[in-house]
Amino acid sequence: MSRNTVDEMTLWRGTTPEQRSFLGQVLHWFHFRPRALKGAWMLEEPITWELYRALDLLPRSLFVNPLLRRLGELDPVVESAVAPLLSCQDLVITPYPSLELTGAKSNCRSDLGLGIGLSPRLWIEAKTAPFKHVDLLEQLRAQQLALQSLSPSEKVAVVALVPSDSLLKEWPSLPWSALAVALESGRTHLRGAIADPGLRSGYERLATEMIDRIKSHPKGIATERQNVTPKEHKFKFESRFIGMI
Repeated sequence: MSRNTVDEMTLWRGTTPEQRSFLGQVLHWFHFRPRALKGAWMLEEPITWELYRALDLLPRSLFVNPLLRRLGELDPVVESAVAPLLSCQDLVITPYPSLELTGAKSNCRSDLGLGIGLSPRLWIEAKTAPFKHVDLLEQLRAQQLALQSLSPSEKVAVVALVPSDSLLKEWPSLPWSALAVALESGRTHLRGAIADPGLRSGYERLATEMIDRIKSHPKGIATERQNVTPKEHKFKFESRFIGMI
């Protein structure tokens, strides 16, 4: 790490929350990952930041809570982890939460985190590009262990958000197409929840932008190519920990 990089990180750590606007966080993140800016509309990182912003700003009763309930349908362990999130008033959504590992893995992060205050409960690992299932499973297992160590007395879960033709049978995974459907449902209910068009217009625009990004993604992440029933993707929690301990 160069001296300039160290100085930049020191300056960033010295900023106050008021100085870390959404745009400031995004620019800071990409400053250290310039390759991710090339063809940004095609890559995983920008759409992950967009998803974080949407979930953080949209009315949670219409968008986040239905999504959490949808995730809970994937697996009993996920259902146990999201149950407290549905009723809490201190829900915190975090972009790229750290696994808090040390040594060579100190920079390991998930993509989206949801928790109660400072206690993380659910991580979402987003994928838009083709991947090897065995590699993703190894990554998800490592995240599950790390998340449990951060909240040892709580129910926690890690979910994969994957292209609609790449669902995992060995781990709870949600297709991007299902996420788009959840966002569309929230947008539909906005009109009934907020009668004033001036008050809801910003929410509608944000939700529409996120939905359009998912549906039009160049990698076809919301394209259904397999006819798989939900039951084929339900499994027992214990099966995910074979070989982990």
